[in-house]
Amino acid sequence: MWEFIEEHLEKGLLVLLAIWAVLRWKWDKSFKKEMKERDETLSREMQEKQDNVTKEIAGLKAEYEKKHTIHKVQFETEFNIYKELWRIIAQTSHATTIIEDYAMGISNVTTRNNLRANKIKEAFKFATEGNDIIFLNKPFYSEYIYSLCVDVNMHCLTHLKSRIAQFDKGQFTDEIGSARLKRIIDPMILQIDKAIQKQIGFIKEAEIFE
Repeated sequence: MWEFIEEHLEKGLLVLLAIWAVLRWKWDKSFKKEMKERDETLSREMQEKQDNVTKEIAGLKAEYEKKHTIHKVQFETEFNIYKELWRIIAQTSHATTIIEDYAMGISNVTTRNNLRANKIKEAFKFATEGNDIIFLNKPFYSEYIYSLCVDVNMHCLTHLKSRIAQFDKGQFTDEIGSARLKRIIDPMILQIDKAIQKQIGFIKEAEIFE
């Protein structure tokens, strides 16, 4: 009896061991498959995230380069506008206040008066050009710079118109008027110089810190 029980119990254990081995094999296979799929999913997600980060970095880089290019162009544009403004203001003020200096030392009256007339004409040309430059580029200037430039140019134009009127009457010299004009506009020109340098500095800082 016990031999029968032992024989069947042994067979039963062998069957159980076989079943457990099969179940373990299937579980291992399923687990490995699940882990492989999980690894593949994680790998795919990581690759997608890396691709997104790469695209985002590329986008930010492109945006930065675009902004940098825009600021560079903006700075160069405004710099050239202020450079042109300073050129015409300097030329106008200089040509207007030293007309008599060109006539000094010339003994021939006709030659001297012709030289004065030519210098008045040259100065008036600068003042007219300056008037156009100031008004056409008004949006680029600060109110302070614009106001100073208008004042300087108007002083020069008024003086030149007075010189032309005197010239028509045969009064060829105006040393006192020229000296008075120089005393008025020289401090204003110095203020324009400082204001333009300050404004260009602001534009440059905006380009750097953007």
